Amino acid sequence: MSQLTGKAEFRRYTAVDGISIELRELEKKDLSGLSLWTMARIWEQSQVAITMVVGDTIVATMGILVDEFKQASAWIQTSDHIFKYQKSFYKKVKQELEKAFEELDIIRAQTTVLVDNETSAKFVERLGFEREGTMRSCFHNALDRHIYARLNHGRIN
Repeated sequence: MSQLTGKAEFRRYTAVDGISIELRELEKKDLSGLSLWTMARIWEQSQVAITMVVGDTIVATMGILVDEFKQASAWIQTSDHIFKYQKSFYKKVKQELEKAFEELDIIRAQTTVLVDNETSAKFVERLGFEREGTMRSCFHNALDRHIYARLNHGRIN
């Protein structure tokens, strides 16, 4: 991995970003068995979808896909470069998440994290997500995942 220098910038996510990012090993494991192009095309439809770049290198992507019931699925992809730019990515994700809760009237946002991905678990916890439980042998590749959710307490009856 080459060293990146320069300031991180943000732009609207595209499906090409989703297949171009050099994913961290744990994220490759999480997505193994899926068509990245199919997932990237779905994520491109997210109401919130951003890409962090430094020069021509994609450092991270994130998005929030909201359904008709105001339930949201949050997703993040990161490269190994994220550790150098983690603070600015965190600030942007937090800002976009707060904006989405307010402007899109989200009741609940949720995400999953592989049980052995402690870095991602800490990241989503810092964003205000709480671990609700563990799903065993789930989804396309039968891996164990923690499920995290963040509720909009001002929106819940």
